[in-house]
Amino acid sequence: MNDPRRSFRYILAFAGLLTALYAVTGLLGLAISLTALRDNVLSSTDDNRVRASLYLAELIVGLPVWLALWIASQRRVESSDEERDSAARRVFLGTTFAFTSVVALFALHSVLRYVFTLPGTSDIDPTAQNAVFSVARLFVFGAAWLYHARIGWTERGPQEDDEAHDVAVSVLAGFSLMFLAIGAVQALGESLGNLISSGQPVFSGVLPRSIWDRWGAIAAWILSGGFVWAAIWQYELSRGGARRVRVAYLWIVLLFAAPTALWSAATMLYELLRRGLGYDPRAESTWQFLVSVLPILLVSGVVWAHHWAVVRDQPSPRSEGERHMPGAILWPRRLPVAVLVAFGLSMVTVAIVAVLWLSLDFVLNTGNSLSGGAWWRDRLSGSIGAGLVGLPAWLGGWNLLQRAAASAPQRERGASERRRLLGFIVLSGLLAAIGFGISLLWLVLQALLGAGLDGSEVSRMLKSLSAILVALSMVAYHGQTLRRDLAFGPALGTSVKISAFVAPGSEVLLAQLRESTGHRIKVVGFLSDVPRDARHDRTELEKQLASLSAPGSFRAERALILLGPNGGSIHAYSHQRPVQATDMGAD
Repeated sequence: MNDPRRSFRYILAFAGLLTALYAVTGLLGLAISLTALRDNVLSSTDDNRVRASLYLAELIVGLPVWLALWIASQRRVESSDEERDSAARRVFLGTTFAFTSVVALFALHSVLRYVFTLPGTSDIDPTAQNAVFSVARLFVFGAAWLYHARIGWTERGPQEDDEAHDVAVSVLAGFSLMFLAIGAVQALGESLGNLISSGQPVFSGVLPRSIWDRWGAIAAWILSGGFVWAAIWQYELSRGGARRVRVAYLWIVLLFAAPTALWSAATMLYELLRRGLGYDPRAESTWQFLVSVLPILLVSGVVWAHHWAVVRDQPSPRSEGERHMPGAILWPRRLPVAVLVAFGLSMVTVAIVAVLWLSLDFVLNTGNSLSGGAWWRDRLSGSIGAGLVGLPAWLGGWNLLQRAAASAPQRERGASERRRLLGFIVLSGLLAAIGFGISLLWLVLQALLGAGLDGSEVSRMLKSLSAILVALSMVAYHGQTLRRDLAFGPALGTSVKISAFVAPGSEVLLAQLRESTGHRIKVVGFLSDVPRDARHDRTELEKQLASLSAPGSFRAERALILLGPNGGSIHAYSHQRPVQATDMGAD
C-alpha cells in the first residue's frame, strides 16, 4: 500500500497534468484572442509567437508524461484493488480535485467580473483579453476537475471514507466562502455608504460607469462564491458520517469568524461611546465609521452562527459515549468554546488593566500630556467597548464549561481541550506578570540608584503593579481550577486509534464496522486464517467500539481488532498505568 514507486508515478503524473492544463489554457486563450480580438493592439506578433512557442513546448512535454503514467495507473486499477485504494492514488485525486476546482473558481470570478462591468468598455481594453484567458481557464480546468472527480466518485462513493477527498472539498468550500464573504462585506459597505452620504443618488437615469465598476465587481464576488459554496457545502453535509477533516474545517472557520465578530463589535461600541462622550468627527459624517465596521460584524456574525450550528451536530467516534452523558459537551464543540473563552478573557483582562491605568492617570494627572484635553475619552471608550463585548463571550463559554464539569466531571475535567485552555491562561498570566515585574523592578532600581521619582515614574510603577495583580489574580483562579482537574488523572485523548489484523473474507464486516461506528479502522496486517478468539459478532463489536472512549478507570489510547468473516475480538490498551481511585488524591 505504501509503495514509493507508486507515489513517484503519481507525483510525476500530477506535474504533467498541470503543465498540460496550463498549456492548453494558454493556446485556447491565444486562439480566441487572435480570432475575436483582431484589433487588439496590446499584443504584438512577436509576443504572440513567444507565448505560442512556450505553450506548445509545455504541451509537448506535459501531455505525454501525464497520459503515459495515467493510462498505466488506470490499467493497474482494473487489475488490482490495491492500486485503486492506495494512499498515493487517493491523494492524487484529492489534490487534483482541490487544485483544478480552485483555479476554476478564480476563473469564474474573473469572467463574471468582466461581464458585469462590461458596459462602457471596448474590445481593446486589457480586461477583454484577460476575460478571454479566464474563459479558457474556466473551461479547461473545469473539465479536468469534472473528469477526475467522476473517477474519484466511481472508485469510492461520497459517503465512504476518503480523507484526501475530504481535504479537497474543504479547500474549495473555504475559498468559495471567502469569495462570498468579501462580496457580502463590500455590498453592505456600499449600501451603507450610499445611505449615509446625502445628496448622492445611487441611480440617476442611465447608470454611470462607476456604478457598473463597483457593483459589477461586488456581484462577481457574491455570485461566484455563493454559487460554488452553496453547492459544495450542500454536497459535504449530505455525505454525513464522522469526518475529522470537516470538523477541522469548521474549527478553522470559527477561529477566524468569532474573533472577527467580537473585534468588530468592540470597535463599533468604541466609536459609539466616544461620540456619546463628545467626539466630533468634523472631517467625515458622524456615522461614516459604520461603513467599515458594521458589514464585517454582520457577515462574520452570520458565518459564525451558521458554522457553530453545524459543528454542534457533527458526529464523531469520540462523541458516541458523550451523547449518553447528560451535560457533557460533545467533542466537536469543545475547541470552539475554548477559543471563545480565551479570546473573551483576553478582551476583559485588557479592559480591566486599561481602566486601572486610566484611573491612575486621572488621579496623578499624567495622561493629558499625550492626548490633549479629552485624553480620557478614547481610552475609556475603548476599554468599555472591549469589556462589554469580551465579558459575555468569556462568561458564556466559561459557564458552559463549568456546568459541564459539574454534570460530567470524569469526562469534562479530563478533556484535553479544557486542560489546554487552562494551561494557556495560566502560562499567559505568568508570562505577563514576569514581564511587568521586570518593568517594575527596573523602575525601582533606577529610583534606588538616584534617578529620582516624579509623577510620571510613580504612575508607571503603579501601572506595572496593577497589571501584575490582575495577571496573578487570573493565574490564581484558573490555576486552582486546573489543579482540581488534574486530580482526575491523565487527560482524555482526542480519539482512540484503532488497528486491525484481518483474516480472509472479513472485508465486508470491516466495511460495516467503519460505516456504523464512524471509526477509522486501519488495517495493519493480514492473518492466514480466522483468529481463534473471534467470538464477538458485529453487534457486540459495535458496542465495544462505541464504549472505547467512555469514562472509566482505564482510558484506552489504542485498540487492536482481530477480525474474521463473522466476528472478532477487540483488545484495548494504553501506554499509561490505569488510574485507581487512590491515585486521585484529595480535592
